[in-house]
Amino acid sequence: MPRTKRVEILKEIEKLRGSRVISVVTGDRPGLDTRIAMEVIPIIAKQLRAIGQHERIDLYLYTAGGDVMAGFRLVSLLREYCERFAVLVPFRCQSTGTLITLGADEIVMPPEGQLSPVDPSINGPYNPQIPGLPVGPGIGHQTLPVSVEEVVSYIRLAQEEGGVKGEEAMVKVFERLTHDVRPLALGQVYRARTQIRMLSRKLLQMHMNADDPAIDAIVETLTEKLYSHDYLITRREAKAIGLKVTEPDNALEVKMAELYQEYENDLSLRDPFNPMVLLQGRDHATLKAERAVIETADRCSVYLTEQVLQQHQQGLQAIPQHEGWKTI
Repeated sequence: MPRTKRVEILKEIEKLRGSRVISVVTGDRPGLDTRIAMEVIPIIAKQLRAIGQHERIDLYLYTAGGDVMAGFRLVSLLREYCERFAVLVPFRCQSTGTLITLGADEIVMPPEGQLSPVDPSINGPYNPQIPGLPVGPGIGHQTLPVSVEEVVSYIRLAQEEGGVKGEEAMVKVFERLTHDVRPLALGQVYRARTQIRMLSRKLLQMHMNADDPAIDAIVETLTEKLYSHDYLITRREAKAIGLKVTEPDNALEVKMAELYQEYENDLSLRDPFNPMVLLQGRDHATLKAERAVIETADRCSVYLTEQVLQQHQQGLQAIPQHEGWKTI
C-alpha cells in the first residue's frame, strides 16, 4: 500500500488544524469488512507514545462500528495525550464510531459526514438459530443478532398499539418473546441497553457538565428515539441533537475528502470481494488484502489478510497465511 500521498495529506491537515492527527480506518469492503476491536488499543497506544503529549489531537475516523468497550477505551486513551480532542468525520462514522464522537470536544463534519444511533445488537450462543442452517459439533454458532431496541419496541408495541394491559397479559407477552429469544439472550440485551446509556453519558461528561440536561436528551435520542440502527444522522441533524459539530473550512474539507479518497482506493472499499474473480478460472490464487489502517504521519499499521485460495471439486478452500495487524 503506497503511503506517501496519505502522509502528505495528514501533514497538511495537521498544519490546517494546529494538531497532531491519528487516522483510524476500518474498511467496509463487502466480503472483507473490519470493525473496531479491543486489539487496536495497544497499536494506537504505541503510536500515541511515539508522538507524545500535544495540546490538540485529532482522530480521523472512518468506520461502520465495532466493540463499544473498545470505542470507550479509545477515547479514554486519546484524552491521556491531549488537552483537546476532536474527531474528523470524512464520511461514514457509525455505531461505535458515533459513540467515540460523544467523547470529543469537537466533531468536524463536511456535508457528506454521517453518524448513526448507538443502540447495540447482541449476538452469541443464546441468540435465535438462523433457520435452515445446519447445527452440530464443529459448525459454530450461526445465530441471528438481536437489536436492543427491537426487544424494547416489541414490548411497547404490545402495550401501545396492541392495547395489552395488566400484569397477567404482559406476562403472556413476555413468555411469547422467550419462545423466539432465549432468556439469557434477553438478559444480555437488557445489560447492553443499560451499558450503552452509561457509556454515552460518561463520554459526554468528559467535556460537559455532569448535570447538563442536554446529556440526557442526547443519550435518549441516540439510543432510542431514532428507532433504527440503520438511520443516518446528517451534519445538520447532529447539530440539532446537541452534538458539538463544526463545519470545516474549504481547505480542510478538501483535504479530508482527498485523504478519504486515498483510503477508498488503497483498501478497495467500493470493490466487493469475489474469490471467483480473483481465481479467473485457475485452480488456485493468492489473496493479499489490506483491510484496515491505523496511522500517523510517522507510523503505520495495517490489518492484513493473506490466503491461498484453492478450487476443488468439493468447493473453494481458503488456506490462511497471515491474519492480523502488521507494522509497515
